[in-house]
Amino acid sequence: METPTVTRPTSLFLDDERFPPEKGGPWAIVRSVEAAIAWVEANGFPSYMSFDNDLGEGMQEGWRFAQWLIDRDLDRGDMPEDFDFFAHSRNPVRQADIEGRLRAYMAYRAARCSDP
Repeated sequence: METPTVTRPTSLFLDDERFPPEKGGPWAIVRSVEAAIAWVEANGFPSYMSFDNDLGEGMQEGWRFAQWLIDRDLDRGDMPEDFDFFAHSRNPVRQADIEGRLRAYMAYRAARCSDP
């Protein structure tokens, strides 16, 4: 009897209500910043991330998780070289914040890694 292959999700979807698109997975769905942090601590850095920002009344916002990922990579250096993301938030200010924050860090990281 063949053992079925289990595919570990490499894409993380942070949103308190919506579900990820069918393509781009396999997806792990997390509904809070705390759950996203726990997922990364247990499974490692995802290769792809989709962010919502407004995660419900009284909950931490998605931009904080983006910053946590940056801080983690500064400490551990475990962001995959092919890491990519999308901010699907309906909040245009925070969507731009998440995108700008991560793009700026990724540019800094690429420049730092290419320095002799």
